[in-house]
Amino acid sequence: MALVTKHDESRYDISPSGSDETPLKDDQVAKFKQYGLTERHVRSAYKEHPIIQYLASLHSIESCVKVTNIIKRIAKMLEPDVIVSDDDEVNIFTFPWELQKASDFALMLKDMTVTRYVKNKSGVKEKQLAPASQATRNLYKSVFKQVMSFYADVQKVPVTEIFAIARIKVKEVDRPLLGQYIPKETHEAVTRYLSTLTTCRGMRDAAIFALLLHAGLRRSEIGLIQYQDINFKERSLMIRGKGDKHAERPLWDEAWDPLMAYLDTWQPQLERDHIFTAASKNDTLRDEPLRGVGVRYIINEACACAGVASIAPHDLRRTFCTDKIEKYGESTAQHLMRHANVQTTQRYNMKIEAQTTKLRDKDSRHG
Repeated sequence: MALVTKHDESRYDISPSGSDETPLKDDQVAKFKQYGLTERHVRSAYKEHPIIQYLASLHSIESCVKVTNIIKRIAKMLEPDVIVSDDDEVNIFTFPWELQKASDFALMLKDMTVTRYVKNKSGVKEKQLAPASQATRNLYKSVFKQVMSFYADVQKVPVTEIFAIARIKVKEVDRPLLGQYIPKETHEAVTRYLSTLTTCRGMRDAAIFALLLHAGLRRSEIGLIQYQDINFKERSLMIRGKGDKHAERPLWDEAWDPLMAYLDTWQPQLERDHIFTAASKNDTLRDEPLRGVGVRYIINEACACAGVASIAPHDLRRTFCTDKIEKYGESTAQHLMRHANVQTTQRYNMKIEAQTTKLRDKDSRHG
């Protein structure tokens, strides 16, 4: 396999200088640095670079950050002996993508693991390695295929490699149940705390928590909500979800009321496209859309102030799904969750999963 040496030099002529390579301007460098890339790495690229073109084709900062991190991890997994630069990062722009093969990627995908933090019997979180889910491996396959496709567009990768990547079969693996159902007394404690806040930041956080718990939004979808997405007549919300898919869904009072309270109170400050933006320390909203990591911080802070254990934002979505299955059935829950198939919805039913686990453990003890 190819090795990338220190200071981003390569044994291979990966990105030869040429008259058709346009250096990136300072504002473009600043833009790509937002995605978690160092300035030195970005400046080693050029406007027509396949990776630059791929990131430029994405629709949101959230997607760019996510894809950038995946590209970095793929590079490290494909070339485990790679010598990284001084900042402990692989330069994805000088990485020898055109030397990678679909067969090597398929082997990497098969053995792919992820880090999980699982509570032991004492309630202490332990770091564990677990097989990556089918969904995660399909996501990595999709990103790798896109990277190689952009290289194929400039004749640096044969089209046959793209076809070979497309033919890779990603099989489902047996994985332990992750996630949890949030008890009513726990999320009500957080809601009570947030309802006491009257600042712009506090009312924003209350609306976000309500949309996660009572509308089942993903944390990455919060920052994408725009004022025009709200249907005030129908009391519904147009949600910009995965894969740039749009879906309008009704909002229950528990989600609608905190959202309206936030908008009604802070309307003068909301003269911008995105409703949920980052907040400054002086409680004013900035023009920067709130990112997923910001949503996670907001929930952690609210839980700490409410005196309850930290809640993962996606567990609020799991709780929403479980409650809707119990009340309305799987088909309605699938529609509200915007799942492509009911099997995915069934996996979100945390009460059924917990009951199954208890029965299994009981049988194991008495078997």
